[in-house]
Amino acid sequence: MPTPLPKADSPEVQRIADEDPDNLSAYNICLNYEEELAAFEDKQRYFRILGFLLLHAPNQGVRSDVTKSIHSCKHSNDLANLGAFFERNVIVPFKKYRGRTPKPSEHPSRPSFQGVKDEVKVVITQAPKDHVEAKYHALTRDNWRCVVTGTLDRRAPEHIVQLDPTADVVYTQCAHIIPESTYFGVQPKSKENNKLDYSASVLAILKRFGYDIDSLNGKNVHSLTNVISMTSDVHEAFDRLELYFEATASFGITAYFPGHITHWVPFHYSL
Repeated sequence: MPTPLPKADSPEVQRIADEDPDNLSAYNICLNYEEELAAFEDKQRYFRILGFLLLHAPNQGVRSDVTKSIHSCKHSNDLANLGAFFERNVIVPFKKYRGRTPKPSEHPSRPSFQGVKDEVKVVITQAPKDHVEAKYHALTRDNWRCVVTGTLDRRAPEHIVQLDPTADVVYTQCAHIIPESTYFGVQPKSKENNKLDYSASVLAILKRFGYDIDSLNGKNVHSLTNVISMTSDVHEAFDRLELYFEATASFGITAYFPGHITHWVPFHYSL
């Protein structure tokens, strides 16, 4: 069941309104169109994406940029195109079963985005598909366990196993936060390479969001900052965007499983 946008008087909306009244104005545009065009499911979804992006932007700078983008839209179709852009370049790349590589596209309202994208195209480097070493180092860091459930990996050293000899053991998997496929197929560097264009769009948005994409370029996509040990079912939920992590005050993460998966126990993991 799709989640509607919170009402304008809700605490989470008032929080961004207190930050900047323009945020509330932009949010109300999304809220109004969500109601007015409820018969058009795709458009309604795009308006919700923008509304929730305002609420959950990683920082004030990003929220301000999204607010300006929303205000620059003259018609509902422009706003829907903006929401579709973020769905295509922020949500879809992180989701399993994402389908074919989309055709090249541009940010519908922010010309400056193209400049960042062009810069990324120049520096992006092909990643190796073999990440056996990364998997080993991730398991070592994660104490040979799934970071969410705490389930022990079957390949754990004997001294680790002996600490809990009756524990269930499974073969864990190496999950990537920024999908490794983002760095696949980026050669040759030509205008005809749709995969290069798409990857550059995804990474350009992440860069605008404040993420250090340069630290993940090429083989670094398999670095410890981008991989986590998970059991296969947790990894599947993660790839389906049914699981998300939140930072904690103690420099850790807490895993959350919305809806029917809440019976899994959250696992705190210190980075």
